[in-house]
Amino acid sequence: MRKQTSLMHPRSRHWHLIDYVITRQSDRQDICVTKSCCGAECGREHCLIITKLNIHFQPKRRPQKSKPLKRLNTARLADDKIEKSLADAIENYLKSTPLAESNVDKSWECFKEAIHCTALSILGPMERKHQDWFDENSTEIRKLLDEKHKLHILYLNNPNSQSNKDAFTNMGKNVQKQLRQMQDTWLSKKVESIQEFADKHDVKNFFHAITEVYGPTKSCLSPLLNADGTILLTDKEEILKRWAEHFEKVLNTPSIINEAAIDRLHLYIGSKLLIVLNGYDVIKEALIRRADDFSDRPVMVFDELMGYQGKGLAFASGDVWREHRSVTLNIFRKLGLDENVLATRVTTEVNRFLGHLDKSDGQPVNIRELISASTSSIICAILLGRVFQYDDPRFENIIRDIQTIISKNQQIVMMSYFPLLKLLPLDVLGYKRLLRTMDGLYGEFKLWIEESRNRDPRDNFIAAYLTERTTRVRQGHTTTLDEINLLKVVSDLFIAGSETTSATIVWFILYMLNYPDVQRKIFHEIDQHVEKGRAPTLRDKPKLTYVVASILETQRLSSISPVSIVRTCPKDVHIKGFTVPRGSLVVPNLDSVLFDKTIWGQDAKLFRPERFIDEQGRLKVPEEFVPFGIGRRVCLGRVMANTELFLYISRMVQTFEFLPPRPGQPPSMNYVLGLTAVPEPYLVRALRRNTCRK
Repeated sequence: MRKQTSLMHPRSRHWHLIDYVITRQSDRQDICVTKSCCGAECGREHCLIITKLNIHFQPKRRPQKSKPLKRLNTARLADDKIEKSLADAIENYLKSTPLAESNVDKSWECFKEAIHCTALSILGPMERKHQDWFDENSTEIRKLLDEKHKLHILYLNNPNSQSNKDAFTNMGKNVQKQLRQMQDTWLSKKVESIQEFADKHDVKNFFHAITEVYGPTKSCLSPLLNADGTILLTDKEEILKRWAEHFEKVLNTPSIINEAAIDRLHLYIGSKLLIVLNGYDVIKEALIRRADDFSDRPVMVFDELMGYQGKGLAFASGDVWREHRSVTLNIFRKLGLDENVLATRVTTEVNRFLGHLDKSDGQPVNIRELISASTSSIICAILLGRVFQYDDPRFENIIRDIQTIISKNQQIVMMSYFPLLKLLPLDVLGYKRLLRTMDGLYGEFKLWIEESRNRDPRDNFIAAYLTERTTRVRQGHTTTLDEINLLKVVSDLFIAGSETTSATIVWFILYMLNYPDVQRKIFHEIDQHVEKGRAPTLRDKPKLTYVVASILETQRLSSISPVSIVRTCPKDVHIKGFTVPRGSLVVPNLDSVLFDKTIWGQDAKLFRPERFIDEQGRLKVPEEFVPFGIGRRVCLGRVMANTELFLYISRMVQTFEFLPPRPGQPPSMNYVLGLTAVPEPYLVRALRRNTCRK
C-alpha cells in the first residue's frame, strides 16, 4: 500500500514530502526504487528508511449472548439418596422463593432457574466425555495442560521474548509426545485384555473390550437408488430386484484380456513393487543370462524375528548362499548321494512304506500321511543318520510342524510385506501360533545338532557340516559356516526334501484315480520289462519310458510350485525392453511355462503322458520343462527327487492297483495352495496285485 505524507525535520525545521510503502516483511524485496516528489521544499538528501512495525488489530467485540445452561450430571440420579435429596432441595427452594403470579413468563423463568440451580448444586455439571484413554489419564493430562497454559500466558504477555516462545513451543511438543505415549500404553493393555478374553472364550467381555477400543458400531447403510439414480428405494423387494439387475449387468459385460498386458503384470505388495516374469524367454533371460542381478532373496519377517534372516540356503544371498550351496553339494557327494547309492536307501524305505500300505487291506486310507512319513524318513536318515519309526512321537511332531508351516505359507508372505498385521488382536492370522510352531521345530533340529556333534562325518549331513566348519576355522579361512546357518540349512533341506516329493506322489495317485487307463498302461509296461517278483531299479528306467513320462507329466501338470521363490534386484535392471527398479520383488511364474499352449499343445491342462514321448517311442524332455526352476538357484535336490519318484511310483503301481472308495467316483482335483500346491485330502483303496510278491 503506497501513501504520501509531510514530515518536519526535527533539526532543520524544514518540511519534507515523503512517499512511503506499507508492506509485509516477506515482500520487502519487491520495493526497489525510491523517488523524490518534484517541487518539494526539501533538501537534496534522500534515503530509504526501513523499519519493522508490529501491527496489532483490535478485534471488534461481538455481542455477548446469554450463556447456555450447563448440562447436568444426570447419571448420579441412579443413586436413590441423591434422587431424594434433589427432590427435597427443589421443594425447599420453591417454598422459600414465591413465584410471581402476575407475569407467566417471569414465573416460568424463576421456576426454570430454581430447578437448574438446585440440580446443579446437587448433581454437579456433566464432565465432557473424551475417549477412554484420555479420561483414564485426565489427572496427568490436566497438569500438562495447566503448565502449557501458563507458558502460553507468559508468551502472550511478552511475544518478543524468544525464550518464552521456545519454552511454549517445546512444551507443546512434550505434551503431544506424552499424550501419544499414554494412548499407546492404553491400547497395548486393551489388546492384551482382548487376547486374554479370546483365549478364555469370554464373548461378552471380548466384545465389550472391542467396543471400548473402536467405539460403538456405526450404521454403514447407504441409500440404494434405482437404475436412473432418481428414486430412493425403500421396499425390500425393490432393493433385491435392483441388486439382481446390477449383477446381471455386471456378469453379462464382456471382458477383453490383453495377453501383452499379462506379460507385463506387476503390482504393489505393501510398499514393495512386485514384478512377475511370464514366459520361458523372459525367465531364461533373467535367471540364466542375468543371473547376477536376479539371485538375491528379500528378508522374510519370520526369519528376522527369530534371528535367522539371510541364513541357510533358501533365503540366503551373496557369500552366505554361495558358500553353503557349494558345501552342501560337496557333502552330498561325500555321503554318496548319487543315483546308485541313494537308490539303495530309497528302496529300503519303499519296502517299509509298502508294508504299512498293505496293512490297509484294501480299505479306504488317507495316503498322504503315510507318504509324508516315508519321504520324511529318508531325509532324516540323510541329515541325522537315523531312521525313525512312523509312530515315533518325536517324528510325528516334526511332520506335523512341517505341514503346519507349509500350510500357513500365505500368512508368512503377508507378514513379510505387511509387518503391521502382527499387531492385530486375537492373533487372527495365526502369527503367534506359527512362531511357536517354528520355535518348536528349530528346537528339535538343535537337538539333532547336539546328537551329531561327535559323530563320524561320513555318517550324516550335520556331522559332515560341523567337521567342515571346524576344518576351515582351524586353517584360518574366512567362513560363514556356523550353527545358526546349519540350523536353517537343516530346516530348508528337510522341508524341500520331504514335502515336495510327497506332494508329487499324492498328485500322481490322484491322477491315477481320475485316469485309470494311464494306470493300466504303466502297469503293463512294468510287467513287460521287469521280471516277475523283482522290484524295478534305476537300471530299468531307460526301458520304462511311459512310467517316466507319466512322472514328468505329473510334475508338469500338478505344478506344486506355481511360482519360484521370490527374488530381489540389487540395482536397476533392463530386460526385454522393461526396467526392473532396484529393490523390486521379482517372481518367476513357472505356470506360465508349464501350461504354455504354444509349447505343450492346446490340451496343456489335461493329463497326457504321451506329450513326453516322440514318434519313435523315445523319451523327450523339452527345454521348457522347469518344475525345479532354472538358473543358479535351481533346486539342489532334483536328482534325489527324481530318484525317489521313480522308485516309489514304479514300485507302488507294480504292487498295488489304486481305486477310488466308490467305483466310478474319483476324488476331486481341487487343491490347497500353501508353500506347495497339494490336493485336498482324499481317500484311496490300494488293492494288492497277484502278479507280484513283496
